[in-house]
Amino acid sequence: MVVPKRWCLALVLLAATLGACDKKPRPFTLVQIKWGHAVYVERCESCHKRGLVGGEHASPLIGDKFWANWEGQSARKLYGRIISTMPANDPGLVPSKDVIDVVGYILAQNGLAVGGQEILNPDELNPVSITRREPGA
Repeated sequence: MVVPKRWCLALVLLAATLGACDKKPRPFTLVQIKWGHAVYVERCESCHKRGLVGGEHASPLIGDKFWANWEGQSARKLYGRIISTMPANDPGLVPSKDVIDVVGYILAQNGLAVGGQEILNPDELNPVSITRREPGA
């Protein structure tokens, strides 16, 4: 049986549409990730170091130690930790919007799927789970 090309195209579009409905929107826009990097460099890098590797008195924000502390937690919890304890010499100094963007940058650097929905309010971080992506996802 020969299937007309227009039917094949219709089936492909239907499958793509249904697949798109299954997926949660990705948090954080690429602009937020970029801004989060800029804020990190300005306000966090002196202690947490370039590449988020951590320093003498600052825990790593990437890799196995990050995952050991944060896997399964909500992004809101990470936001709460940052907003209430950073910078160490003046907690709460960094504006909320900047902390949201830094959280996005940290999550992006740890391989979480980002780059879609803008996060404007800390409460929007509640459903965002810090979970490792499956290989190939």
